[in-house]
Amino acid sequence: MTGNNNKQNQTNSSQDIFAHWKSVLKLLTYIADSTTAFVARFSEEIELMQLSIDDGDSQIQIKQDDLLSLSRTFRQKNLPKETVVEINSSQKLEEWLADKQLKGNYSSYLALPIYHPENKIFGIIGIASKNGGSFPEKTKTLLLEMQKLLEQQLKHKQQHEKLENTKKIYQTIFENAPIGLMLEDEQGKILEVNEVLCQLSGYSKEEIEGSTIFDIFVLPEHEELARENIARVLAGEDLSFDIKNYDKEGNQYYTHIKETRVTLPDGRPGIISMNNDITKRKELNQKLQTEKEKFASLFSNTPDPIIEIDSQGDIVNINDEFIKKFKYQPGEIIGENIDAALKQSGRKNSVNKSLTAKLLAGEMLRKEVRRFDREGNPYNFLLKTVPITVEDEVVGGYAIYSDITKRKKKEQELIYKTNHDELTGLHNRSFLIKKLEELNKTSAVPLSIIMIDVNGLKIINDTFGHSTGDKVLKTVAEVLENLAREQDLVVRYGGDEFIILMPQTEITSARVTGEKIRQECDKRSQDNMPISLGMGFAVKNNPQEDLNGIIKEADDRMMQDKMINSKSQKNRIVKGLLDTLGAKSDETKEHAVRMEKLAQKLGKKIGVAEADMRKLSLLATLHDIGKTSIPEEILTKPGRPTEKEWEMLKSHPERGYKIAAASEEFSLVAEEILSHHERWDGQGYPRGLKEDEIPLLARIISLVDAYDAMTNGRPYQKAISREEALTEIKACAGTQFDPELAVNFVKLFENNCC
Repeated sequence: MTGNNNKQNQTNSSQDIFAHWKSVLKLLTYIADSTTAFVARFSEEIELMQLSIDDGDSQIQIKQDDLLSLSRTFRQKNLPKETVVEINSSQKLEEWLADKQLKGNYSSYLALPIYHPENKIFGIIGIASKNGGSFPEKTKTLLLEMQKLLEQQLKHKQQHEKLENTKKIYQTIFENAPIGLMLEDEQGKILEVNEVLCQLSGYSKEEIEGSTIFDIFVLPEHEELARENIARVLAGEDLSFDIKNYDKEGNQYYTHIKETRVTLPDGRPGIISMNNDITKRKELNQKLQTEKEKFASLFSNTPDPIIEIDSQGDIVNINDEFIKKFKYQPGEIIGENIDAALKQSGRKNSVNKSLTAKLLAGEMLRKEVRRFDREGNPYNFLLKTVPITVEDEVVGGYAIYSDITKRKKKEQELIYKTNHDELTGLHNRSFLIKKLEELNKTSAVPLSIIMIDVNGLKIINDTFGHSTGDKVLKTVAEVLENLAREQDLVVRYGGDEFIILMPQTEITSARVTGEKIRQECDKRSQDNMPISLGMGFAVKNNPQEDLNGIIKEADDRMMQDKMINSKSQKNRIVKGLLDTLGAKSDETKEHAVRMEKLAQKLGKKIGVAEADMRKLSLLATLHDIGKTSIPEEILTKPGRPTEKEWEMLKSHPERGYKIAAASEEFSLVAEEILSHHERWDGQGYPRGLKEDEIPLLARIISLVDAYDAMTNGRPYQKAISREEALTEIKACAGTQFDPELAVNFVKLFENNCC
């Protein structure tokens, strides 16, 4: 239907044009003395209008075919505007129509193209004659003038059509615009209004059109201003303003008006007024202002930073706390979009556009977020969002930032402490238990396990104190972390135990790692105190196996390794301690040798059993091993020790007892070591034992140690002669020393046994 209608419209338009041109063509046939004058319009099918002076001739139809043939050829050649086509010979006819013969017996043709104003061809105008020969120049000139006349008529027609279309478009826009439109003249008389303005004002078109703006739209108090505005617009100024008004029923409404000068159809100046109803917006703004006033106190006095945004997410206000915390000045971010203003390149989670979108969708949110101040410093906030709504419409919102940085730090520290060993920084056993649940579900095998125990840690703690033992544990932890891979899990499993879980690792590779750990710990041994480890290895090869069972297997093997190496290790530690003691005090090997010799002689004299004689030799060597944990400056001090220093010196029997008791080999003399500074009269230390409560071997060592000290001297005491020392022993018999032992000891010297 549409195509047929268009074709019909084109035909009607063509006929309309031809009707205007009939007189032109008729005139042309007479003046040019031609038989036929014609116009051919190039549409989908060539439309032909011709006039002949022999209108009654039966040959008209044949002549029309000739003209159509000529027109088609003209169209195919697409000749430029200035081309004049003249055919007056058979040669030219062949050039144009090939082998075709003209059927109307015409001998001459003359034609010119007709063009539209936009330089598109409309068709041709031409004449045909039976007279033959060339056309006179005046005929050609006449045809050229006719061509110009027809083109001018086409131009006028096109302009007229454009004007009519423009009027239709204007009228359509005017009537269908979503705002109120009014056309008025220079006196304020209303010429035309659209339906929207009628609805807004409550008046009909008949009531408005023909009246003046002062009759309907201008309040009395605004009349003077309205006349000034008319003058300003007519002078070429565009105006834009908000104004209050009342409709026909007296209801108040607000409009935003834009006015501009136009030229009326009769040429006079006029004004078009565009009226946009902003009543709802005004009411919303008033309610919004009320909401803001309610929030103003909180906004100003809250200790939390606050941003206010509008419905587009643009920042409209910030409070003083925001300035302090985020270090932005109002001029830097007010007017900017909140997400664009706070975003910092290269910093993750500096903004979250989805939160802004949810706020502007009306959601109240509480979410922990990470944000950065202007200088890039990070903070943790509890973000609370409060939408600003007026009549169920979100017109903005508040973003409130409560600083929870300290709380989050404490939470993270608590989480860290919950999952990490405080001393070494490694993961702890509780973390491992949680991790085992996850690892038990994985099918990634093999998974090797190394159980590790620090040998002799109790001796180290008892000798040097727990701070030294802690240092050993931290050293071991550091070695484990350095030699473990990134994917391995290193855990402090207990007091002196560690465990390494090695995913995707065969047990042979785990053993290689274990050997590297042993070697590195050997390198880090200090002060004659080797760091020795017991180790056990196990592997999970079947995904269905329970890791707890694998850990138990590794633990059992570690205990076996520890039992094999522990005795020798503890002995090494004790011997190392003796070397340390000799290096920093008067407790030299010579002193131990002298004491052992004297003790053996005294023991033999009083009939000590052979087994106890071996213990007596060991006791002579180890009796002062507790002094290894006492600072060298106290042991070698030349003057008498202070009260505090003396208390520390008096603690060495107990320290020595703990060291000896930790070793199976030396534990058999631990009680004697503890008692070797007790006195016969009960005034000794540490337990105040007396007489036979004191072990015999301890009484022997006490006497022998006192004699060697007197005869060889101490840093705080000069050596005395043998006779003087024996006299002192006789004097202290029954108080410091066992009286019977004292008598027998003196007899050794009287009999020249020593």
